[in-house]
Amino acid sequence: MSNSTALQFKYAPNQDFGIYKVKHAIANTLSREERIELLNYIETIGKCDIIGRAPIFISSYILRHLSPKELSSLRLVSRTWNKKVTHDSLWRNICISYSIVPSDMIVRDTILPIYHDLFQRCLNMTNNWKTMKCKRIELKYHKGPILSILIANPTRIFTGDVDGRIHVWNAQDECYVTHIQAHQSHVSCLASVSKYLTSGSSDSTIAIHDMSTLKKLSVLRGHEGPVTSLVFSKLDKSFLFSGSTDRTIRVWDTETRTCIRILHGQENTISALLFCSYFPKTYCQNDMEMNSVTKNKAGYIISGSSDRNIYVWDLKTSLREEEPVVINTIMDTNGPITALAVYNESITDCQKNNMANSTNEYISSRLPINIPTFIAFSAVIDTTISIYSLPGLERTFVETPNIHRSTIWSISTAIIHSKLVTTSGDRTAIIWDLKSPKTSITLAGFDSAVVSSAISPQEELLCFGTEKGTIVLFDLMIST
Repeated sequence: MSNSTALQFKYAPNQDFGIYKVKHAIANTLSREERIELLNYIETIGKCDIIGRAPIFISSYILRHLSPKELSSLRLVSRTWNKKVTHDSLWRNICISYSIVPSDMIVRDTILPIYHDLFQRCLNMTNNWKTMKCKRIELKYHKGPILSILIANPTRIFTGDVDGRIHVWNAQDECYVTHIQAHQSHVSCLASVSKYLTSGSSDSTIAIHDMSTLKKLSVLRGHEGPVTSLVFSKLDKSFLFSGSTDRTIRVWDTETRTCIRILHGQENTISALLFCSYFPKTYCQNDMEMNSVTKNKAGYIISGSSDRNIYVWDLKTSLREEEPVVINTIMDTNGPITALAVYNESITDCQKNNMANSTNEYISSRLPINIPTFIAFSAVIDTTISIYSLPGLERTFVETPNIHRSTIWSISTAIIHSKLVTTSGDRTAIIWDLKSPKTSITLAGFDSAVVSSAISPQEELLCFGTEKGTIVLFDLMIST
């Protein structure tokens, strides 16, 4: 029996495109042995719609030779074909090949096309970061400015209010969940690590809550002024760092609930704190930096202050020696620091995967750009950001297109997609593409100054808080 005879199907006219694709796959991708096996099967069942009537392991065996784009187009053939071409047995391998899910990830069989939907949403996210033509949601519940936002995952967004409450939102359901009465005064900063949610307040305290139950576990006291910034160590996750108007940085052990070190040095309010696990040795400028980078296994703290200075603290020596060690500084910025962010590609797993030569659109959009770790900061009179490489704090004269018309109040980094996000008193936010430095997208339509921002760990959500208490959420997995 010839191939042309054996591959006759009985199908409706609207199946023409689908049948053509399947025939093409069989004719061009199967080995001789595979063709014989398939033809023998067809002879036993006679003329039929193979994809529609064959067991799922047979239809998946054929359909796996088509591209994701071709498979998506085959959904229109019929309801039966739609079920077959979106089946998890087919799309799980596609998601693995695109590095959307790890190869050891297992999801129990369901009637829902989990992997197909995940694939489509991830590709939407890749495209939406380029265009920002995604779903926009506005949530209003706050009494005053939203000074702090934290996105733990798509079902947990935390925002701090001026009345001491932490509000909890569910982005997937676009709804308000509950609130925590954490402090007596406004919540100025939030930070989290696995099981803990922490908040700092102008009442000079730090509250620790259980991330799953939201129950208050402890209150840390010691600062003599409002707590302005919080950050956890990414190396030893029990370490919490806090900055305050009392001009100190405190190091807390969240397991024992004790302060284990106080870092003195800056002469005014600590307005921002960042943690950096390590710096690449190739970018060290002198022996002191090389020595610090080689020996330091505790990481670094970067602090910005209203004294117009930025310090880089060597944590290993600062925690062990009598005097804290500052390995570098930026002096005399354009006024008090208002926003500070670190861009460090080492925290992503892009480089760990062998993807450098990939032509896959999803993977190529997430490849690192292999630039030195840097900080981006802005001060009270700045309408654009300044960029300095780490650890040497050398000024990088990168042409930045994100020139606002007023003070920049927050900077966030989307490292997986190589983006910087700035917000300003001019009621706009700007997305800057680091892979194409002259390219930016301006987001407008905010009701007042945009004073805070946050990006979810997997960068599927982008959230802004305004001076009038409005939360503006962009769901980058849903296109409009």
